Amino acid sequence: MIVTITKVLRLLPSYVAAIVAALFLMQFSPWLSANNATSTDETITGETQLPNTPNSLHLDTLTQQTLQAMVSGDWHSATQFAEQLVDHFPDYALGQLLLAEAHSVSGMSTSLLQSDVNFSHELVELLQEARSRLLQPAFSAAQSSSSPQRLPAELIQVGKHIDHVVMVDLRASTLFLFETKTSQPKLIKQHYISSGEGGYGKTAEGDLKSPLGVYRIHGFRSDESLPPLYGSGALMLNYPNALDRALGRTGSGIWLHGNPRNNRSRSPHSSEGCVTMANDYLEALHQRLDLNRTHVILSQSVVWKETADLHVQRERFQELFDQYKQAWVNSRASDLAAIYAPDALPAHVPLNNKVRFDKQALTEPLDSRSINSNTKLAPVGIELNALATLDSKDISLVMNPNGGQASAGRHMVMSFELSGEHNATVTLYWELSDEGYWQIKREAIESGRA
Repeated sequence: MIVTITKVLRLLPSYVAAIVAALFLMQFSPWLSANNATSTDETITGETQLPNTPNSLHLDTLTQQTLQAMVSGDWHSATQFAEQLVDHFPDYALGQLLLAEAHSVSGMSTSLLQSDVNFSHELVELLQEARSRLLQPAFSAAQSSSSPQRLPAELIQVGKHIDHVVMVDLRASTLFLFETKTSQPKLIKQHYISSGEGGYGKTAEGDLKSPLGVYRIHGFRSDESLPPLYGSGALMLNYPNALDRALGRTGSGIWLHGNPRNNRSRSPHSSEGCVTMANDYLEALHQRLDLNRTHVILSQSVVWKETADLHVQRERFQELFDQYKQAWVNSRASDLAAIYAPDALPAHVPLNNKVRFDKQALTEPLDSRSINSNTKLAPVGIELNALATLDSKDISLVMNPNGGQASAGRHMVMSFELSGEHNATVTLYWELSDEGYWQIKREAIESGRA
């Protein structure tokens, strides 16, 4: 294997060699050998025919075919794919670069990039895009159509009030779109995206990072209402959400939006924190989604798990919801004080009924706990009758991405929809304490959305 890799590296121009070396350093060598024997025009939906009218899916497919042919040392095929790419998308800068390099190497000339030590900023950005696009098949191979029961680890359970989940893998520069109208979420689309110049894990205004978290879309702004930077429009996210604010995170204006009209594509890390994509992808996303029935999850890196592996977490969090529901329905101030963090307990719960949290409280049957008040309590903005009839299997349970940073803590986002005289969408942000128990860190209740 080492001899083969060495031969390939010697055949490749310097920038592609660097990409391949990075792949192996990141332990992607099993993927590389497996994918070299796989048809490169296979998409996540199993389609093998390119669209009649060139679009961004066409561009993505030809770019991946060109790059993988280069990695395998098949410069004849690389040249053919690159020629098609430039023919259909003459304004695509990376395509022009790949074609020039393929012609140079195929003609036995010196690589255009091999002796160029002082790369321009524009050239570096194109090479970063090439690297990200080359890595993408490795990530999509992690959950192929042959393994339909694999899902992102964050998706513990998707509620009945959600039709789609937009999952963004910031490290892989990939957006995954799931349809969740059936019992099993179905991956229906994936494509290349760009994100924050400063990386991910936004904490402050101006840090140029994309946030990590679970968000809702609270509106769409059309092309006509925006500067050219935003392309065909923008889906506006509710960053900072209640949890972000509780954790002291600042900033605003984090959107999913298109590319400038004169930019066919962007470098993987080139925005001020937004997630950007080709304009036709953005338009298709807007047309498909019901904005009130969509989760958007921004993750540092998607880890795929068998759905069976999520079963234990699902049951535990369903129990948390039942405890929350019964505490309100039974009007038990002591139970509410146990479930809510001290700084999140609703103000109308009597102060003299706030009790010190007992680690055993959430493991005991609710009926066995003492009632410290006869006062009837009700959550503000929630109809108790609607809450009492809601089944724990009908709510959303999503782990909040934290970038692997222990200082960010562990959080779970629970959301559900209540229909009644006053419709409402409820989001509960749970936090795992150092002692190992979950409490509600913050809650958000939006009326009229159900």
